[in-house]
Amino acid sequence: MNTSNKVANTGREVKGHVEETAGRVFGDDELVVRGKADKLAAQTKKTAAQAGDTAKRVGLRLKERAIDKISEFHQKLHEAADRAEEKAEKAASDKESAAKSTTARGSAGGMSASSSDSAPGTGTGTTGTMPSSSDPTGSGTDTMP
Repeated sequence: MNTSNKVANTGREVKGHVEETAGRVFGDDELVVRGKADKLAAQTKKTAAQAGDTAKRVGLRLKERAIDKISEFHQKLHEAADRAEEKAEKAASDKESAAKSTTARGSAGGMSASSSDSAPGTGTGTTGTMPSSSDPTGSGTDTMP
């Protein structure tokens, strides 16, 4: 409530008090009622203004608390995102190192296995058939006539 409204309400309340008192002194019931009405109206406006001020303060406090809670939630959200990113990077790194390890083991084992599969003196490890002179097709099988 601003200052001019406070002054107006105080003036109306004082006027009501004076009217009520004058009505009692002079026996004028109508003046007493008007005085009480003025006092009641001024007190009602004062109470309404106080309720409005209280509501504003409560509203501001609620707003501040809501902003604080949102800020806390925002911070926790960023922390969770950072942790998830770190986990993803670690998983990718672990996967990459596991792939390198598997490749290194596979290529070392693969060379020894392929060299032991071939028979000595054959070179390629495959058994070859020589076409016979009696096989005109060159299929590699000897057929006897």
